[in-house]
Amino acid sequence: MAAKGFAPYREVSIEVIGAEDTYGANARAFEAREVIVKIGLKHEDMKALEIFAREFAHPGVAMAQGLTGVLHGRPKPTPVLRVHSFLWPKDKVPVTIHRGEEATRLPAMPGQSADAPAAHPAPQSEAASGPTATVPLRALAWGRSGDKGNHANIGVIARRREFFSVIAEQVTEERMAQFFAHYLEGPVHRYVMPGFHALNFLLENVLGGGGTASLRYDPQAKTYAQMFLDLPVEVPSAWLDKGGVLAGWGDALE
Repeated sequence: MAAKGFAPYREVSIEVIGAEDTYGANARAFEAREVIVKIGLKHEDMKALEIFAREFAHPGVAMAQGLTGVLHGRPKPTPVLRVHSFLWPKDKVPVTIHRGEEATRLPAMPGQSADAPAAHPAPQSEAASGPTATVPLRALAWGRSGDKGNHANIGVIARRREFFSVIAEQVTEERMAQFFAHYLEGPVHRYVMPGFHALNFLLENVLGGGGTASLRYDPQAKTYAQMFLDLPVEVPSAWLDKGGVLAGWGDALE
C-alpha cells in the first residue's frame, strides 16, 4: 500500500461471527469451537482493495489447520451505493389522474405542517414492593427491529398488560444507549405506545451507514431487538411462583 502511494483504508470492519462481536460489552464469555471472521474495507481507489484481495487469498490456502468457511476465490471490490433521502416541495410535484383516455390535472394542494404527536406519559409501575427476581426482558416482551437509513427502530411489546408498567419503568433510553454503546453515534429517543402496551425506540446513527453503505454483518438492525431482549429486568418474585404469571421461568434461569 505504502509503496504504491495509497492512502490508508477509509474504514475497516472486522467481526468474528459466532463470538458475539455484535453484542459489544454485553457478549457472554464462552469458548466457541467454530467461528467465521468477516473483514470489510472501504477505500477511494479500487486498486487499493485489489491489493487486499490478493493478500487475503493466502490465509485461505496456507494458514491454520481446519480453516474453512465461505471463501470462494478472491473477493472482488464493489462500489458502495448509499441511499440519500430528502424532502421535496409538495407544490412542485404535479398530480394527474388518468381514467381511460381522459387525463385530469389536479391543482397543487398547499402543504401543512403536522402537529407534534401528543406525548404519552409512561405508566407507573404497579409491581408491589417486596422480594424481586431478575429475568431477561424476553420473559416480559416481544421485540422487533429494523433500519431507517442509518437509524434503527426497536419495538418492545409487552406479552401481558400487567407487564407494561414494569417494562416502561426499567427499559429506558439510557439502558438502550448503554446496550448498543459500541455502535451508537447519536441519541436514543423513546416513544410510549399505550394502546399497544409497547415502547418504540429510535437509535440515531447506529448502523455504520446502514444498508448497502455499511460494512457491518447486520447493516439493517434485524437482530437488534432479539439481542436487546437479553436485558435483565427486576420483577416481583411472586410472578415466578407456581401459578404466577411467569411460572416456569424460574426453572429456565437455573
